[in-house]
Amino acid sequence: MKKYIYQLLCSLFIGGTMVACTEDYMETDKGHDTLTLSVNQQELVLNEKNHSQEALALSWTTGTNYGSGNRISYTLELAKAGTDFANPYSVDLGTGTYQWTKKVEELNQFLHTQFGIGYAVKAELEARITAVVAGMEDQKQIATAAFTVTTYQPVTTTLYLIGDATPNGWSADNATAMERTDNGQFTWTGKLNTGSFKFITTLGEFLPSYNRDATAEEGFKLTYRTSGDQPDEQFTISKEATYIVKANLLDLTLTLTETEDIGWRYEEFFIVGSFTGNNGWGFEALSKDAVQMNLFHYGAVIPWKADGEFKFASVTDFGQADAFFHPTVANAPYTSTSVVLGGDDNKWQMKEAE
Repeated sequence: MKKYIYQLLCSLFIGGTMVACTEDYMETDKGHDTLTLSVNQQELVLNEKNHSQEALALSWTTGTNYGSGNRISYTLELAKAGTDFANPYSVDLGTGTYQWTKKVEELNQFLHTQFGIGYAVKAELEARITAVVAGMEDQKQIATAAFTVTTYQPVTTTLYLIGDATPNGWSADNATAMERTDNGQFTWTGKLNTGSFKFITTLGEFLPSYNRDATAEEGFKLTYRTSGDQPDEQFTISKEATYIVKANLLDLTLTLTETEDIGWRYEEFFIVGSFTGNNGWGFEALSKDAVQMNLFHYGAVIPWKADGEFKFASVTDFGQADAFFHPTVANAPYTSTSVVLGGDDNKWQMKEAE
Protein backbone atom coordinates (compact mmCIF):
# COMPACT_ATOMS: atom_id res chain seq x y z
CA MET A 1 0.00 0.00 0.00
CA LYS A 2 2.80 2.36 0.89
CA LYS A 3 4.40 1.55 -2.44
CA TYR A 4 1.34 2.70 -4.41
CA ILE A 5 1.04 5.92 -2.41
CA TYR A 6 4.70 6.69 -3.11
CA GLN A 7 4.21 6.10 -6.84
CA LEU A 8 1.17 8.39 -6.89
CA LEU A 9 3.05 11.21 -5.17
CA CYS A 10 5.92 10.86 -7.61
CA SER A 11 3.52 11.05 -10.55
CA LEU A 12 1.91 14.22 -9.23
CA PHE A 13 5.27 15.80 -8.60
CA ILE A 14 6.55 14.99 -12.07
CA GLY A 15 3.31 16.20 -13.65
CA GLY A 16 3.53 19.48 -11.77
CA THR A 17 7.06 19.98 -12.98
CA MET A 18 6.04 19.41 -16.58
CA VAL A 19 3.23 21.97 -16.33
CA ALA A 20 5.59 24.58 -14.88
CA CYS A 21 8.10 24.04 -17.67
CA THR A 22 5.41 24.40 -20.35
CA GLU A 23 4.20 27.74 -18.92
CA ASP A 24 7.77 29.06 -18.82
CA TYR A 25 8.32 28.02 -22.45
CA MET A 26 5.22 29.90 -23.60
CA GLU A 27 6.46 33.12 -21.98
CA THR A 28 9.58 33.18 -24.14
CA ASP A 29 8.37 32.05 -27.54
CA LYS A 30 6.04 35.01 -28.29
CA GLY A 31 3.18 32.63 -29.06
CA HIS A 32 4.73 31.27 -32.26
CA ASP A 33 3.41 34.35 -34.12
CA THR A 34 3.50 34.18 -37.92
CA LEU A 35 5.23 37.15 -39.55
CA THR A 36 2.76 39.14 -41.68
CA LEU A 37 3.07 42.50 -43.47
CA SER A 38 0.14 44.83 -44.13
CA VAL A 39 -0.33 48.19 -45.85
CA ASN A 40 -2.83 50.83 -44.74
CA GLN A 41 -4.18 51.30 -48.30
CA GLN A 42 -3.81 49.13 -51.36
CA GLU A 43 -4.21 52.09 -53.73
CA LEU A 44 -2.72 55.39 -52.61
CA VAL A 45 -3.48 58.62 -54.49
CA LEU A 46 -1.24 61.47 -53.33
CA ASN A 47 -2.39 65.09 -53.32
CA GLU A 48 -0.11 68.01 -52.48
CA LYS A 49 -2.93 69.71 -50.59
CA ASN A 50 -2.42 66.98 -47.97
CA HIS A 51 1.37 67.15 -48.09
CA SER A 52 1.88 66.96 -44.32
CA GLN A 53 -0.54 64.09 -43.69
CA GLU A 54 0.47 60.46 -43.35
CA ALA A 55 0.18 58.58 -46.64
CA LEU A 56 1.81 55.18 -46.34
CA ALA A 57 1.95 52.96 -43.26
CA LEU A 58 3.54 49.51 -43.47
CA SER A 59 2.95 47.40 -40.36
CA TRP A 60 4.10 43.91 -39.41
CA THR A 61 3.64 41.36 -36.65
CA THR A 62 6.49 40.26 -34.40
CA GLY A 63 7.11 36.88 -35.95
CA THR A 64 8.55 34.17 -33.71
CA ASN A 65 11.82 33.62 -31.89
CA TYR A 66 11.09 29.88 -31.75
CA GLY A 67 10.94 29.94 -27.97
CA SER A 68 14.57 30.98 -27.67
CA GLY A 69 13.92 34.23 -25.84
CA ASN A 70 16.34 35.96 -28.27
CA ARG A 71 15.68 39.32 -29.85
CA ILE A 72 14.20 39.67 -33.34
CA SER A 73 15.57 42.29 -35.74
CA TYR A 74 13.82 43.53 -38.87
CA THR A 75 14.85 44.69 -42.34
CA LEU A 76 12.36 46.43 -44.64
CA GLU A 77 12.73 46.53 -48.42
CA LEU A 78 10.75 48.40 -51.08
CA ALA A 79 10.99 47.89 -54.82
CA LYS A 80 9.12 48.31 -58.06
CA ALA A 81 6.68 45.45 -58.59
CA GLY A 82 7.95 42.61 -60.76
CA THR A 83 11.67 43.22 -60.09
CA ASP A 84 11.98 40.45 -57.46
CA PHE A 85 13.61 43.08 -55.22
CA ALA A 86 16.66 43.21 -57.51
CA ASN A 87 17.45 46.86 -56.68
CA PRO A 88 15.46 47.60 -53.55
CA TYR A 89 15.45 50.40 -51.04
CA SER A 90 16.54 48.67 -47.84
CA VAL A 91 16.53 49.90 -44.26
CA ASP A 92 17.71 48.05 -41.14
CA LEU A 93 15.14 48.81 -38.45
CA GLY A 94 16.76 46.91 -35.60
CA THR A 95 14.55 45.47 -32.86
CA GLY A 96 11.24 46.57 -31.42
CA THR A 97 10.04 48.42 -34.54
CA TYR A 98 6.81 47.26 -36.17
CA GLN A 99 5.83 50.12 -38.50
CA TRP A 100 7.34 52.31 -41.23
CA THR A 101 5.51 55.44 -42.40
CA LYS A 102 5.85 58.24 -44.93
CA LYS A 103 3.91 61.49 -45.25
CA VAL A 104 2.41 62.55 -48.58
CA GLU A 105 5.19 64.93 -49.64
CA GLU A 106 7.91 62.61 -48.32
CA LEU A 107 6.54 59.62 -50.22
CA ASN A 108 6.08 61.59 -53.44
CA GLN A 109 9.70 62.74 -53.39
CA PHE A 110 11.03 59.41 -52.08
CA LEU A 111 9.59 57.48 -55.03
CA HIS A 112 11.00 60.03 -57.47
CA THR A 113 14.54 60.11 -56.09
CA GLN A 114 14.84 56.47 -54.99
CA PHE A 115 13.22 54.70 -57.94
CA GLY A 116 13.06 57.36 -60.65
CA ILE A 117 9.26 57.21 -60.64
CA GLY A 118 7.82 60.20 -62.47
CA TYR A 119 5.29 62.71 -61.24
CA ALA A 120 1.57 62.29 -61.89
CA VAL A 121 1.92 58.57 -62.65
CA LYS A 122 0.62 55.37 -61.07
CA ALA A 123 3.38 53.12 -59.76
CA GLU A 124 3.12 49.47 -58.68
CA LEU A 125 5.28 48.65 -55.67
CA GLU A 126 6.13 45.79 -53.36
CA ALA A 127 7.36 45.76 -49.77
CA ARG A 128 9.16 42.95 -47.98
CA ILE A 129 9.91 42.56 -44.27
CA THR A 130 12.54 40.10 -43.09
CA ALA A 131 12.77 39.02 -39.44
CA VAL A 132 15.94 37.42 -38.05
CA VAL A 133 16.35 35.94 -34.57
CA ALA A 134 19.70 36.61 -32.91
CA GLY A 135 21.81 33.46 -33.05
CA MET A 136 19.48 31.87 -35.62
CA GLU A 137 20.38 33.96 -38.68
CA ASP A 138 19.85 31.06 -41.08
CA GLN A 139 16.13 30.85 -40.21
CA LYS A 140 14.80 34.01 -41.88
CA GLN A 141 11.10 34.88 -41.71
CA ILE A 142 9.77 36.82 -44.71
CA ALA A 143 6.46 38.53 -45.52
CA THR A 144 5.48 40.71 -48.49
CA ALA A 145 2.74 43.15 -49.50
CA ALA A 146 1.85 44.85 -52.79
CA PHE A 147 0.31 48.29 -53.33
CA THR A 148 0.09 51.15 -55.82
CA VAL A 149 0.86 54.85 -55.46
CA THR A 150 -0.29 57.64 -57.78
CA THR A 151 2.14 60.54 -57.47
CA TYR A 152 1.54 64.25 -58.10
CA GLN A 153 3.45 66.99 -59.90
CA PRO A 154 4.70 69.38 -57.19
CA VAL A 155 4.03 73.05 -57.75
CA THR A 156 6.89 75.53 -57.78
CA THR A 157 8.66 76.53 -54.57
CA THR A 158 9.35 80.05 -55.91
CA LEU A 159 6.98 82.66 -57.33
CA TYR A 160 7.53 86.19 -58.62
CA LEU A 161 5.37 89.19 -59.48
CA ILE A 162 6.00 90.70 -62.89
CA GLY A 163 4.29 93.51 -64.82
CA ASP A 164 4.06 97.28 -65.07
CA ALA A 165 1.96 97.30 -61.89
CA THR A 166 4.81 95.73 -59.89
CA PRO A 167 7.87 97.46 -58.39
CA ASN A 168 10.32 96.08 -60.97
CA GLY A 169 8.18 96.19 -64.11
CA TRP A 170 8.42 93.59 -66.85
CA SER A 171 12.00 92.52 -66.16
CA ALA A 172 12.02 88.73 -65.75
CA ASP A 173 15.57 88.96 -64.40
CA ASN A 174 14.50 91.35 -61.65
CA ALA A 175 10.95 90.19 -60.89
CA THR A 176 9.59 90.75 -57.37
CA ALA A 177 9.94 87.69 -55.13
CA MET A 178 6.99 86.50 -53.07
CA GLU A 179 7.25 84.77 -49.69
CA ARG A 180 6.38 81.05 -49.60
CA THR A 181 4.28 80.30 -46.52
CA ASP A 182 3.34 76.69 -47.31
CA ASN A 183 3.22 74.31 -50.24
CA GLY A 184 1.75 76.26 -53.14
CA GLN A 185 0.98 79.33 -51.01
CA PHE A 186 2.73 82.65 -51.48
CA THR A 187 2.27 86.15 -50.11
CA TRP A 188 3.67 89.62 -50.74
CA THR A 189 2.80 93.02 -49.32
CA GLY A 190 3.76 96.21 -51.08
CA LYS A 191 2.82 98.99 -53.42
CA LEU A 192 1.19 98.16 -56.75
CA ASN A 193 0.87 100.79 -59.46
CA THR A 194 -1.96 101.12 -61.92
CA GLY A 195 -1.34 98.61 -64.66
CA SER A 196 -1.21 94.84 -65.08
CA PHE A 197 0.71 91.90 -63.66
CA LYS A 198 1.02 88.13 -63.60
CA PHE A 199 3.34 85.60 -61.95
CA ILE A 200 6.41 83.71 -63.11
CA THR A 201 8.08 80.77 -61.37
CA THR A 202 11.72 81.28 -62.36
CA LEU A 203 13.85 84.41 -62.53
CA GLY A 204 14.83 85.20 -66.09
CA GLU A 205 12.10 83.00 -67.60
CA PHE A 206 8.67 84.18 -68.76
CA LEU A 207 7.40 80.59 -68.85
CA PRO A 208 5.91 78.84 -67.08
CA SER A 209 3.65 81.51 -65.61
CA TYR A 210 0.43 81.86 -63.66
CA ASN A 211 -2.05 84.12 -65.42
CA ARG A 212 -5.60 85.32 -64.99
CA ASP A 213 -8.18 82.69 -65.86
CA ALA A 214 -10.46 84.59 -68.24
CA THR A 215 -13.09 81.84 -68.03
CA ALA A 216 -13.70 82.34 -64.31
CA GLU A 217 -17.14 83.79 -63.64
CA GLU A 218 -16.24 85.46 -60.34
CA GLY A 219 -13.21 86.24 -58.19
CA PHE A 220 -9.58 86.04 -59.17
CA LYS A 221 -8.66 82.63 -60.56
CA LEU A 222 -5.25 81.50 -61.76
CA THR A 223 -4.38 79.37 -64.76
CA TYR A 224 -1.05 77.64 -65.38
CA ARG A 225 0.55 78.72 -68.65
CA THR A 226 3.37 76.65 -70.17
CA SER A 227 3.37 77.75 -73.82
CA GLY A 228 3.51 81.02 -75.70
CA ASP A 229 0.55 79.78 -77.74
CA GLN A 230 -1.72 79.95 -74.68
CA PRO A 231 -3.62 83.18 -73.84
CA ASP A 232 -1.47 85.65 -71.90
CA GLU A 233 -4.24 87.10 -69.71
CA GLN A 234 -3.11 89.40 -66.87
CA PHE A 235 -4.55 90.88 -63.70
CA THR A 236 -5.31 94.61 -63.67
CA ILE A 237 -4.73 97.18 -60.92
CA SER A 238 -6.91 100.27 -61.33
CA LYS A 239 -5.90 102.01 -58.07
CA GLU A 240 -2.35 102.66 -56.93
CA ALA A 241 -2.12 101.48 -53.32
CA THR A 242 -0.45 99.06 -50.92
CA TYR A 243 -1.83 95.55 -51.29
CA ILE A 244 -1.51 92.18 -49.63
CA VAL A 245 -1.18 89.71 -52.51
CA LYS A 246 -1.84 86.04 -51.77
CA ALA A 247 -1.58 83.31 -54.40
CA ASN A 248 -2.66 79.72 -53.79
CA LEU A 249 -1.32 77.54 -56.58
CA LEU A 250 -3.05 74.40 -55.31
CA ASP A 251 -6.51 76.00 -55.42
CA LEU A 252 -5.53 78.35 -58.28
CA THR A 253 -6.90 81.34 -56.38
CA LEU A 254 -5.65 84.90 -55.89
CA THR A 255 -6.65 87.49 -53.30
CA LEU A 256 -5.78 91.20 -53.35
CA THR A 257 -6.40 93.15 -50.16
CA GLU A 258 -5.77 96.87 -49.97
CA THR A 259 -3.98 97.80 -46.75
CA GLU A 260 -2.18 100.69 -45.08
CA ASP A 261 1.28 101.64 -46.25
CA ILE A 262 3.78 99.43 -44.45
CA GLY A 263 6.79 101.58 -45.24
CA TRP A 264 10.00 100.35 -46.78
CA ARG A 265 11.21 96.84 -47.44
CA TYR A 266 14.96 96.66 -47.04
CA GLU A 267 17.28 94.93 -49.47
CA GLU A 268 20.25 95.44 -47.12
CA PHE A 269 20.58 95.60 -43.36
CA PHE A 270 23.63 96.22 -41.17
CA ILE A 271 24.80 95.85 -37.59
CA VAL A 272 27.25 98.40 -36.20
CA GLY A 273 28.79 98.57 -32.74
CA SER A 274 31.90 98.56 -30.58
CA PHE A 275 32.76 95.03 -31.76
CA THR A 276 32.03 95.34 -35.51
CA GLY A 277 34.59 96.11 -38.18
CA ASN A 278 38.35 95.99 -37.68
CA ASN A 279 38.49 98.62 -34.97
CA GLY A 280 34.88 98.84 -33.87
CA TRP A 281 31.90 100.73 -35.25
CA GLY A 282 32.30 99.33 -38.73
CA PHE A 283 29.18 98.31 -40.66
CA GLU A 284 28.72 94.55 -41.12
CA ALA A 285 26.02 93.26 -43.45
CA LEU A 286 23.38 90.80 -42.31
CA SER A 287 22.32 87.92 -44.57
CA LYS A 288 18.86 88.24 -46.07
CA ASP A 289 16.59 85.25 -45.58
CA ALA A 290 15.83 83.40 -48.81
CA VAL A 291 12.13 83.05 -47.97
CA GLN A 292 11.02 85.80 -45.57
CA MET A 293 11.82 89.07 -47.25
CA ASN A 294 11.97 91.18 -44.07
CA LEU A 295 14.10 88.69 -42.12
CA PHE A 296 17.87 89.10 -41.81
CA HIS A 297 20.46 86.91 -40.07
CA TYR A 298 23.79 87.65 -38.42
CA GLY A 299 26.22 85.07 -37.13
CA ALA A 300 29.78 85.67 -35.96
CA VAL A 301 32.30 84.93 -33.25
CA ILE A 302 32.20 88.29 -31.49
CA PRO A 303 35.33 89.57 -29.69
CA TRP A 304 33.94 91.61 -26.83
CA LYS A 305 35.11 95.21 -26.69
CA ALA A 306 34.49 97.98 -24.22
CA ASP A 307 30.81 98.84 -23.65
CA GLY A 308 29.59 96.06 -25.99
CA GLU A 309 27.18 98.47 -27.68
CA PHE A 310 25.44 97.99 -31.01
CA LYS A 311 22.53 99.15 -33.18
CA PHE A 312 21.19 98.45 -36.68
CA ALA A 313 20.87 100.45 -39.89
CA SER A 314 19.59 100.17 -43.44
CA VAL A 315 22.50 102.27 -44.75
CA THR A 316 26.24 102.58 -44.08
CA ASP A 317 26.17 106.31 -43.43
CA PHE A 318 26.18 107.70 -39.89
CA GLY A 319 24.86 110.96 -41.32
CA GLN A 320 21.45 109.40 -42.05
CA ALA A 321 20.18 109.22 -38.47
CA ASP A 322 16.65 108.39 -39.60
CA ALA A 323 17.91 105.11 -41.11
CA PHE A 324 19.11 103.69 -37.77
CA PHE A 325 17.16 101.31 -35.56
CA HIS A 326 17.48 101.67 -31.79
CA PRO A 327 16.05 100.11 -28.63
CA THR A 328 13.45 102.20 -26.85
CA VAL A 329 15.72 102.74 -23.83
CA ALA A 330 19.44 103.37 -23.39
CA ASN A 331 21.72 100.41 -22.59
CA ALA A 332 18.98 97.93 -23.39
CA PRO A 333 19.91 94.27 -22.86
CA TYR A 334 20.75 92.47 -26.10
CA THR A 335 17.61 90.34 -25.62
CA SER A 336 15.29 93.37 -25.81
CA THR A 337 12.94 93.29 -28.82
CA SER A 338 11.50 96.82 -28.49
CA VAL A 339 12.68 98.78 -31.54
CA VAL A 340 12.21 102.29 -32.92
CA LEU A 341 13.41 103.86 -36.16
CA GLY A 342 15.31 107.11 -35.66
CA GLY A 343 14.94 109.12 -32.46
CA ASP A 344 17.42 109.03 -29.58
CA ASP A 345 20.73 107.28 -30.20
CA ASN A 346 19.99 104.44 -27.78
CA LYS A 347 21.92 101.19 -28.17
CA TRP A 348 21.69 97.58 -27.14
CA GLN A 349 24.39 96.40 -24.79
CA MET A 350 26.11 93.05 -24.46
CA LYS A 351 28.04 92.68 -21.22
CA GLU A 352 31.40 90.94 -21.12
CA ALA A 353 30.06 88.11 -18.97
CA GLU A 354 27.17 87.31 -21.36
